[in-house]
Order: sequence, then structure tokens, then C-alpha cells
Amino acid sequence: EHGFAEELLGARKTALGMAKLAQLVREDDQNHVAASRLMSAIQGRNFPRVIQQFPIAYSPDISPDGSLVVTTATDEKAFQVWEMKTGERVGAPIPHYFDNSKRELNRAAEFHPTEPWILTESNTSSPRRGCVRVWNYETGKQVGEPVTFEGATYFAKFSADGRYVISGSDSNETKVTYAETGALSFPTIEGSGNAFRCAVSPDGKLFAVVYLGSAYVIDAQSGDERCPPIRHAGNHLMLSIAFSPDSQMLATGSSDQTVRLWEVATGGPVGEPLSHHARVESVEFSPDGNLLLTTSADNRIQVWDVESGDRLIDPIEFHQGALRSAHFHPRGHQLVTAAEEAIQVWDVGTGRELGQRFRQAWTFADAVFS
Repeated sequence: EHGFAEELLGARKTALGMAKLAQLVREDDQNHVAASRLMSAIQGRNFPRVIQQFPIAYSPDISPDGSLVVTTATDEKAFQVWEMKTGERVGAPIPHYFDNSKRELNRAAEFHPTEPWILTESNTSSPRRGCVRVWNYETGKQVGEPVTFEGATYFAKFSADGRYVISGSDSNETKVTYAETGALSFPTIEGSGNAFRCAVSPDGKLFAVVYLGSAYVIDAQSGDERCPPIRHAGNHLMLSIAFSPDSQMLATGSSDQTVRLWEVATGGPVGEPLSHHARVESVEFSPDGNLLLTTSADNRIQVWDVESGDRLIDPIEFHQGALRSAHFHPRGHQLVTAAEEAIQVWDVGTGRELGQRFRQAWTFADAVFS
């Protein structure tokens, strides 16, 4: 029904499309998708394609070729892959079960770089256990064996070449397994604290795992540490970590309200700390590695010149609704942000808003460029 209305609007049959949406709202006053689309059309704003998975959908990931998106929903405990152009489902929803009986709370999903596979991560609450699986989204069948933890999972990622899966949990463990089989590549890495965050190097050779206040850079094939542990002053909790595009540098964000840059080869700091006024919740390099995007708990975004450590633009501050995410465009010239109440695109060089903010009946959890 929504698709037919979209086809009418896409064909510039605006009146007919709006009439169809109004009909859907009259038939069901809880149809928030139709109501949101109708308001967008009335106000002359961009008319986005809305994919409605279940009442709660979050953590989208886009396939390497940009044609598919995978979403995660909580109420149905399932993952779903969709066609970007049509909004149609690709295969049936993929549910998560622990021991084929207990449903799990889904956390995230990620596309494999070359195969028609997705990596899924979920947890049970009682007992508290985590599970990571690889699926063929075309057939709906599981690939290899699941990776399980005696604790909740915090992350699961494919290596850059797709050969390995790196996953970690609050049982203080990180496991590197073969994507195709689920077998361990080398013995489980035991840390001193929760395996909290992970970043995978673009060259596929390394990954970095955060255990509370320390980051360890690990060789993806051998499991050996490549440099001494990386820590902020005072050993504050490390909340975010990212590799530079050339895999030579790491950026970390901390509860000490600073961002630090590090040389991967030595583990030594690069430049002075970059300051926020609240804990730093995300860090992301631009595609060319020249800029760094950071967000903090006080709803501020900052863009930094990596070489000089200077701010490129004045901080962008959000006053309405909590900031959920911020990401670079694949070409690096724009940012997209998701706050609770709106999605907005920004010019990186000036910090100015581009176009109109997109709003809808629900709060937003994330936004990414295709």
C-alpha cells in the first residue's frame, strides 16, 4: 500500500499519491509511516523511502555495493535485508534463538565484504549469554557454527578481507574465528575487564580491542600484540576507537573528555589531546584520512585537521533531542547526523546545514550514507 503511494509520487502524480496516503491514515490512525509520508508531501519536503521493519528498527548497515541495507529489530528478535531502490525484503526475516529455544535481544548486523552473508550479534538476559552468527541472507541459512560467550557480546565485526570474525564480550574475552566455519583462528584472548570496543584495520592485518581503559593492537593472523597497550592519562574508560584509512594511526575517545591520536607501529601518542567538554562517544576518520569527526555526550560534533590538530569548523551543537550518530559521506565532503528528532546533512568545510531536516513520527537511532 505504501509502495503504491510512493510510485504515484515518484511519477509526479502528487495529488493521487497524497490521496492514497490520506486513505491509509483514515483507515488506521496508528499508521505512522503513511502519516509521516503525507506530512512530507504536504510540506514539499524530500519524500524519503520508508522501510518499516517492525515497531523498533536500528543499527542499519549498507552492503558494499550500496544496493542493500540490513536492519535490526528488537520486538521480533529478527534481522532483515532490504533492497535500497524498492524497499522490498530480500529473503525472510532471520530470527535469533539460543539453543533453538530462547529468543535473544538483537544488537547489530554487518554485511560481509564479498559474500551474500551478514554477521549478527545478540544476547540473552537470563542467563546472560552472547551469540554471534554468520548467515547467508539469500537462503536464510546459517554459515558455520555460532560463536558463544558466557556473557553479553559488545561487538562483532568481519575482518576487512572477510576471512575472520572478531567478537568480544563482558566475560573479558575476545575471539577471532573463521567466518566460514566459526572455528577459532587462535586461542581466545583474555583481557582484564570487559572487551568493550573493537576496530578493524582497513588493510585487514590488525584489529584493536578496548578492555575498559586500555586498547590492544592485535595481529589478525597470529593473535600477537603489535605494540604496547594504549591508554589515556589516568586510565579513563575508552569509549570509541577507529583506524585511519592507511591503517597507520588510531584515534580514541575517552571519558576524560579528550580524543587522542596514536601511531600503530609504536603505540605512541601523536600530537596533543583534542578537547571536548564531555565524554567522547565516537571517533571517525574521513575517507582520505585528513580529518577526524568526533562526538561527545554534550551533543556536540567537532571536525579536526589530523595533521595540525586544529578544529576545521566551529563545533556543531544540538539543542533539541540527544545526538545519536554522525558519519562522513564516502567522498568526505559532507556529514550526516541523527538526533532524536531529525536527520540532517552538513557541509564539512563550512559546518552549514544542507537542505531541510528530515523528521518523522518516531525518534531516530542512526543515519548513514549509502
